This record gives sequence, C-alpha cells and structure tokens, in this order.
Amino acid sequence: MDEKTGPHAKLIDDLGGPTAVAALIDHRRTPQAISQWKLPGREIAFRFRRRLHRIAVRRKLDIPPNFLAE
Repeated sequence: MDEKTGPHAKLIDDLGGPTAVAALIDHRRTPQAISQWKLPGREIAFRFRRRLHRIAVRRKLDIPPNFLAE
C-alpha cells in the first residue's frame, strides 16, 4: 500500500479489477463503487470479505493481513 491506495487495492487488482470484483460479489455493485475501496482510508466492505477470501485462496493470491478481522 502507498499513499495513493488503500490496503485492499492490490487484492482488487489481482482479482481482475473493479469490474471483475463487482461481478464476483454482487450484480448491484458498480465498478465505480468497488474502485472506491482502493482509495486511502477505504477497505473492502466486510460483508464481502469471506467470499473474496475464498476466491483469493483458490487463485493462490496474496491476501492482506487481518483481511477477515473486523
């Protein structure tokens, strides 16, 4: 993470970017909403983390520390 991105930005990119993540979690979430989670001080909404964690594990992606902690 750097000053221009939040702690979950890399995971979102590794999953295919905001459009792909929107498709993975909920058809009502827009890519624009997902891209907000990449900003400093923002994170992936907790209610979607378990699903994205399972996908990331299957794809053998790096998962941010404490990703499933509240």
